[in-house]
Amino acid sequence: MITKITKGKLITTLLIFSVASFCVWALIRLVAANDFTVKVKGHLQNYVEAGTIETAEEELTAAIIVLEKKQLTEGQISIFWKDPSNDIGIWYKNLLRSREELQTLSKENLTNQLFGLERQRKGLTGGHDSVQHPEGISIYPYNKPFFWWGAWSIIAIIAFFIAYEVLKDDYEWDEPLFEFKVKDK
Repeated sequence: MITKITKGKLITTLLIFSVASFCVWALIRLVAANDFTVKVKGHLQNYVEAGTIETAEEELTAAIIVLEKKQLTEGQISIFWKDPSNDIGIWYKNLLRSREELQTLSKENLTNQLFGLERQRKGLTGGHDSVQHPEGISIYPYNKPFFWWGAWSIIAIIAFFIAYEVLKDDYEWDEPLFEFKVKDK
């Protein structure tokens, strides 16, 4: 049996492969982001919204334990340039300092506790409604491979789509590029 590979089949197959690659990339990113949200960001949000010092300390400690298990205690998330807002080490040390501050607050009077807890909340949220964290931490330490995978998938989709659109009316669209024989069983 002779199998013929045409321009049309090749370009269409490569376009489908590029789209599938991008979809897998996006799915993995979504799953990783959801995992981080559930296991870390959820605890940090509960810490920010805690009504007592004890609850705040428990939630912050739970988040720190997960970060340590996942070895998210140091590193740089940035791909092209180093930015302090993307430094995991600085962010992690701030969380540790917040926990130490919480432990000292529990020994002080109620007024100081409330003032200290509010100051910590503003520091962790940066004045926003949700907890701030380095962007891309959910896929760390694989930020660079994920960047290049996503970038090349998008470039390939664009290139093969353009090739498909430009060449689909070409008279050689269905002409074989190469043939190969497959043995029948």
